[in-house]
Amino acid sequence: MTELLDDILANDESTFISFTSHSGAIGSLLEALGHREFGLETGGVIPVLVKAETVNGERKQPAIEPSETAPSCTVNPTQTASLASL
Repeated sequence: MTELLDDILANDESTFISFTSHSGAIGSLLEALGHREFGLETGGVIPVLVKAETVNGERKQPAIEPSETAPSCTVNPTQTASLASL
């Protein structure tokens, strides 16, 4: 998400930009902006106002987004207790 914001701020001259997304992407956006963690319910909305400023110097490289590999499962999800009781 940090790379997306970098690209938008470097290449889009709009005064206002709006994002509409699912809660996972919104959480990533808030993290990239340095905002506190904020849980959203389905259909929830969070307004965030951001003032962008140009900063001279080298930019610290963000972590790879998305990760290069899928997360590994430690248990078989088809064998969990909640599914076995169905």
